[in-house]
Amino acid sequence: MKHDIVTEQRDFFYNKGYIEFEGIITTTQADDIRAAVAETLEQRRDGEERYRNSSYCAGRDLWRDNESIKKIVKSKKIAEIVVLLTNKKTIRLAYDQNVTAKTPLVAEGASLTELSALQGVIAGAMLCLKPDTTEEAPEYFPKEKGSAVLFRDDFIMTEKPAGNGIYHYIVYCEETTVYIYNENDENCHTLRALGYDYGDALRNEYHPLLLRYRCQ
Repeated sequence: MKHDIVTEQRDFFYNKGYIEFEGIITTTQADDIRAAVAETLEQRRDGEERYRNSSYCAGRDLWRDNESIKKIVKSKKIAEIVVLLTNKKTIRLAYDQNVTAKTPLVAEGASLTELSALQGVIAGAMLCLKPDTTEEAPEYFPKEKGSAVLFRDDFIMTEKPAGNGIYHYIVYCEETTVYIYNENDENCHTLRALGYDYGDALRNEYHPLLLRYRCQ
């Protein structure tokens, strides 16, 4: 692995439920991804009705429709940090989600696990594509363009995103993760379009394995 995590960082992650890392992507990459997200969202809204009716729905799994987003979402660099923080041997890509004040990731007082239609979620990484300048975003959101905050799956987000920041959330899960019905996930039904039924294990074709390591 190329990235080193010290004990203090791992302890902070477990005790606080999140930790921020600066320079996870460059500012140029952040600008490029932001532009790619905007372009992909516009294309989706011009297409299927479900995307026109819900900005949150339109912002899910953008990596499937854009190569630039796909490259960042499948980043080994970020995946390595997740493996080291969670001490998981293998991690799989669960989904990605565009997050703004208009498309909040969670309702107040909910965790990633409680809001995902997947059983086996282990962590999330929120990339800052455009920092908030209003000082209204939650304190646990990334502060600088290109930085990322990694969250435990059970971390309770007590505030919705506010201000004018733009973020991209990458969610990771166990190698064996099951698609389940969860009424709290607005995108609960979307995987059925890929041929999944509730109770199915995620397949590499649609949810690739990102890393397979034995952590010490």
